[in-house]
Amino acid sequence: MKRSVGEVILYDIHGVCRVEGIEDRTFGDVERSYYILRPVYERDSVIYVPLDNKVQTEKMRDMLTKEQVQELIRQMPDTEAMPWIANDNLRKEEARHVLASRSRKELVSMLKALHHHRTELEKRGKKFHVSDERIMKEAEKILYDEFAYVMDLDRDQVEDYIMSQL
Repeated sequence: MKRSVGEVILYDIHGVCRVEGIEDRTFGDVERSYYILRPVYERDSVIYVPLDNKVQTEKMRDMLTKEQVQELIRQMPDTEAMPWIANDNLRKEEARHVLASRSRKELVSMLKALHHHRTELEKRGKKFHVSDERIMKEAEKILYDEFAYVMDLDRDQVEDYIMSQL
């Protein structure tokens, strides 16, 4: 899908980005056409995505609409938590798959499982695994950055906004 200058999209791990331009650039000895992306929440960063690299351009996703964000929030209580995977390596692999998919419903399902597991561990006086904490933060960043942009909120207001809608 061809992107337009000025369009706001989600891009890979960088989250919400604005397409600032499409330019020919030479890196090394190769000249190619690139999308120039600027992450909305990391204004000092610039990302160059080759137009002819299908793997990279497929990581560019459309943003949800306000209505879609509100519907996703309304569905959160009914969204099943993904089954807990006791094996650390298998759980990390599944988390990488969910994070890469950028499926908002899968992210919510995974976050519910992580929050539930953390609560259960805290009740037993145990610590939440550092890698699970990192996964949870990355999933929250993906969702919260998009929600903040779409709903015109500060990123630190998103969780309160979600809770107020439930």
